[in-house]
Amino acid sequence: MESATIATTILFHPLTAEQPARQQSTQELSTVRSALIHSTQPDVDDSSDEEPIDIDEADSSDEHADEKENTPPSSSWSRTCSSVVCPPLSVPSGPQLPVHHLASEMDFFQQMLTLQTIETIASNTTAYAHSKGMSDTWKTSAEEMWLFIAVHIYMGIVPLPRAPMYWEDAWLQVFVANAFSRNRFQELLRFFHIAPPSPPASRHTVLDKVAPLITACQHSFSSYFSPVQVLVVDEAMVAFKGRESMKQYIRSKPTRWGYKVWCVASDNYLLNFDVYRGRQKRKCDNTSIHDTVVQLVQPYSRRGHVLFVDNLFTSPALFDHLERIGIRACGTLRPGRKGLPPDLKATGKQLGKGERASWQRGNLSCLAWMDRRLVYFLTSHVGVDIMVSFDQQRGDNTMVTVTKPRVVHEYNLCRGGVDTVDQLRGNYSMGRKSMKNWPSLAWWLIDMCIVNAYRLFTLQTGRTVSQLEFRIALMEQLARANPPHPASRKPARSVKRGRPSQGHYPKHSDTKRDCAHCSEGRSHRVVSRIVCDHCEKHLCIDPCFRLYHEAL
Repeated sequence: MESATIATTILFHPLTAEQPARQQSTQELSTVRSALIHSTQPDVDDSSDEEPIDIDEADSSDEHADEKENTPPSSSWSRTCSSVVCPPLSVPSGPQLPVHHLASEMDFFQQMLTLQTIETIASNTTAYAHSKGMSDTWKTSAEEMWLFIAVHIYMGIVPLPRAPMYWEDAWLQVFVANAFSRNRFQELLRFFHIAPPSPPASRHTVLDKVAPLITACQHSFSSYFSPVQVLVVDEAMVAFKGRESMKQYIRSKPTRWGYKVWCVASDNYLLNFDVYRGRQKRKCDNTSIHDTVVQLVQPYSRRGHVLFVDNLFTSPALFDHLERIGIRACGTLRPGRKGLPPDLKATGKQLGKGERASWQRGNLSCLAWMDRRLVYFLTSHVGVDIMVSFDQQRGDNTMVTVTKPRVVHEYNLCRGGVDTVDQLRGNYSMGRKSMKNWPSLAWWLIDMCIVNAYRLFTLQTGRTVSQLEFRIALMEQLARANPPHPASRKPARSVKRGRPSQGHYPKHSDTKRDCAHCSEGRSHRVVSRIVCDHCEKHLCIDPCFRLYHEAL
């Protein structure tokens, strides 16, 4: 059996040999480190919030459909293991953008979220407003949509519980108030639409509502970055707790309720994604998860990539399929999968602390290893009997030398790609809470455009900036390039109304509208039939009529 010791200065080879050393700010390093810790703990630590790998998770996805997998017979496994050679990456990796055309943060962002997409959103927002009874003179533009996004970036950095608070005297935010009046912003928030309005006799699904943005993001994400050798497939959750059949519940995730999105990432960059639609009828023997993984990584076949997945995805059938299309794979394993060695469970239960057992079939190897608890691995990219030693920091700030199977060490290093990307998004996520079922997914996509633009910016320019600095610069550049229309602006300081100089008297109206005083800035609205004959404002007769006209 082959064995080796790898020094701490070289994590592993050849998976990261093509990646240059890069520096990040203290904040971003902390974010990446916490994401990696969160992603690697479930498979090797008893304190994890994920169930042990021999216990099925309970959610509404297809993850238990592995019983229907068409796998080779388990009798072909052997306890004699040989070395496995992983092909090197055959294509260059890194940003695929014209250097001389891109200089600012806004340039990189507009490569991810294009002007054509924004013009589509502006056009559909105007059409939706007209379908809801707004006059033909009401319209928005691409310039206003860019500014609308800039304000949402600001709100992600400076969050307040209710949108109207950004214009209130006690919480006034100059950047927001100078960009839009409160009423104009709420109108845009109400009519914001990605896809064309639904015809009166039909109903569109969540994916129909965001289809133009999904298509645009899938194209731009995959076009402007060539991945490094390591690929990671995992699931991300888009928070949503309203009524929707696509909504999922995963108890082991920080965001338990929401839309599930299958993602493939590389080097902290989101390459592609697919929104989970719920349990579907399949036309072949493979599982839905199997097909999803193959579809996500298909564009990167026969290039020498290595795919890392967790035990939700890992199966002999999937890894055999990936090897046939030129992609090696590595992942933790649930011992109940079909096609595994028949004595896998029995042998694993007999292992003591630090002991391991291994099997091999062609380039596919299986490992049972007792660490803090029993874990199983399946890999086709490296021999499972290779051991590595490295220094690791313990809780009392002491460094200890740890020896583990190489497959375990590399899995722990590479597994957190999607978690890191999603945590970068979560630090300053945009979007306001809405009763509609699709805006949360739309703002998640726009947030991912910013995260990918930030990653490309740091790689291509070589500048060391935090994501916060990138977002601040981006929103300021968007605001300067798209100044607000004078009619939609409000002075940064509040205007005193003072006492009326003319007679203001209440009168009865046949229509009911929100009280201009007690409904201002509240989620709960109060309606009144009393209107001021001079101001033409609906007001409660007592005490709002007096307080409104005497307010400073």
